[in-house]
Amino acid sequence: MINGSLYPDKVKPVSGQERPPAIYYGELILPENAVPQNTFVDPTGWGKGIIFVNENNLGRYWPGAGPQVTLFIPGSYLRPAPEINQIVVMETDSTPEEMSMRFTATNLNIELERCIE
Repeated sequence: MINGSLYPDKVKPVSGQERPPAIYYGELILPENAVPQNTFVDPTGWGKGIIFVNENNLGRYWPGAGPQVTLFIPGSYLRPAPEINQIVVMETDSTPEEMSMRFTATNLNIELERCIE
């Protein structure tokens, strides 16, 4: 079980576009001494697209169509601190105003925020 929280860096569009279609990038670091564990990413509020964690394709999300909303992230895909976990989101439809996604696990939540250049 992980105690504490994840520390996100800001997310920014990689493709140079402010709205979809666009690719977004973010980083997160697990707390020190935390063992990577299975978790989920919740893209609620986003349109449809694909999520990668450390170059592993988690699959396609489309929360508006359901029935599945969250995507599973095996603990083996995550890197322990101080290594950086890279999150890449390819959004093809619509991006929410706050541009965040929630990563959940037992006792922890994280939001990735948009980077303002």
